Amino acid sequence: MKVEKPVPGERSLAHFRATVCAVVFVGRTEKGNGLLFSARIAGSLVVAAALAGCATVYEGKYDWKDGWREARVVRTGAAADLGGQHFSDCRDKAAPAQLATAQYAVLSYSHMSRPRRRVVPLAPGAGLRAGDLVYMNLRSCDAALERRTESSQ
Repeated sequence: MKVEKPVPGERSLAHFRATVCAVVFVGRTEKGNGLLFSARIAGSLVVAAALAGCATVYEGKYDWKDGWREARVVRTGAAADLGGQHFSDCRDKAAPAQLATAQYAVLSYSHMSRPRRRVVPLAPGAGLRAGDLVYMNLRSCDAALERRTESSQ
């Protein structure tokens, strides 16, 4: 069994699946003295939970459980021009040479229903500007940003 290393500040994937996908239906019988478990209703609820997104895969290739998230580019520039620390900041892991020469992007995304910011290095020639919609990978500072298609917006 593969053990996934959780992203700091996030709950484990198992906890997420248990919270989102676990559905229990318990009710009283018409006589009021026992519990009724309806297989038809329970089956419908399980199907509804599965359709509601127990496994999110963006555009068929960017899997949520692998760290991919939807984000928006806030601004781009040199590492020193992007201000202080953000919620998640890849500049902490960068070599001094990379900090001096690479371009970075500040991204805005949602983490546990809260807006967050992340600073990531840009690939040479990425051509991203403020307002562009992208996919980013929270688990890797080395993963390139991927533009979101019109249909995913």
